[in-house]
Amino acid sequence: MRWTCKSTRELAEALTAQGHPVSDDTVGRLLRQQDYTLQRTQKTEEGAQHPDRDAQFRYVTIRPSSIWLLGSR
Repeated sequence: MRWTCKSTRELAEALTAQGHPVSDDTVGRLLRQQDYTLQRTQKTEEGAQHPDRDAQFRYVTIRPSSIWLLGSR
């Protein structure tokens, strides 16, 4: 095996289904012992960042305060 997109959990399930019961922890340990490197799932971007993202947060923070002040009159 050179590389796979499967997680250690998926590899353990596949091995168990083939009659080789093993845990995902064991799969990970055995792969590391054989000098394979394991990578975590990388965070994916969900759309483009708004150019004035900080202003959006400032607005959301200030807005409830202004509504409260208007309501107290």
